[in-house]
Amino acid sequence: MLLTTVAMAYPGVELPSSTPQNPLELTNVWNARDIGGWQTKDGYTISKGMLYRSGNLHEADAAEIAGLGVTKIIDLRTKLEAGRKPDVEVPDVKLVSISPLTIPNLFILESEDWKTLLHAITTGIMETWDANLYRQYIQDPKAIDATKQFFAEVIESNGSPILWHCTAGKDRTGIMAMFLMAALGCDIDDIRDEYLMTNYAYQEKAEASYDKAYKLTHIKAIATEFYKYEIVQNNWFDISLQVIRRMTGIEDDNAALHKYLNDTIGISDDMMEDLKEIYLVDASGNQYSSAA
Repeated sequence: MLLTTVAMAYPGVELPSSTPQNPLELTNVWNARDIGGWQTKDGYTISKGMLYRSGNLHEADAAEIAGLGVTKIIDLRTKLEAGRKPDVEVPDVKLVSISPLTIPNLFILESEDWKTLLHAITTGIMETWDANLYRQYIQDPKAIDATKQFFAEVIESNGSPILWHCTAGKDRTGIMAMFLMAALGCDIDDIRDEYLMTNYAYQEKAEASYDKAYKLTHIKAIATEFYKYEIVQNNWFDISLQVIRRMTGIEDDNAALHKYLNDTIGISDDMMEDLKEIYLVDASGNQYSSAA
């Protein structure tokens, strides 16, 4: 994986290189993109225009969302988050609420008080918080149930375009993208690159946080931590894989993810084949066939 100049300017920040981004033109929605275009290990490609991910939706983009042909929106936020910013209603689109987390205190995630954020970052609270969230995404019973529900909704859609999102569209949304891409047969390196695409979407916002933090503290290391708070990090992704390897007893990440989906989430190989027949095409644009 190659580091861009931005990544080099902010140590510890990594961006993927020469990979599909497929951003959506939604003016008021952060981090929106189509995960179509990524290839699987056996040479097929995820169809475009079927699987979308994003951050919070906005009513001003309702027409654009409808124009995507989306028939289902899966909201991964907690009830508290959704209550503060209810999902946009789009005609003929089913709204589904599935929260993988029970967050007892949103003072960090929701706070606009820079003193609170500064304390959380400089004391290491934020680092511990984020690491534990990624462990929870994998092993917490509520998160496991949410992932099962997510796949049930995807399968029930039977190829109709869907969109899933959380607040920033980076962590919970990114983990569900990881699971779905794994089920479709994508390699872990490509799944990681898709996850890191978020760092392009939030680059300007992260730089603004860096500048503000540096003006407050005059310490580059702390300002860099503020930058990293706005994006996603490789070590968070690695934490999720580490938990999956421990749960399955398998060291190879691709094989461990497959077994995790089989045994923990209950996605059988036959179900994965069904998903592939819906969402994958070959180089000529023909649908994947398990009989081929």
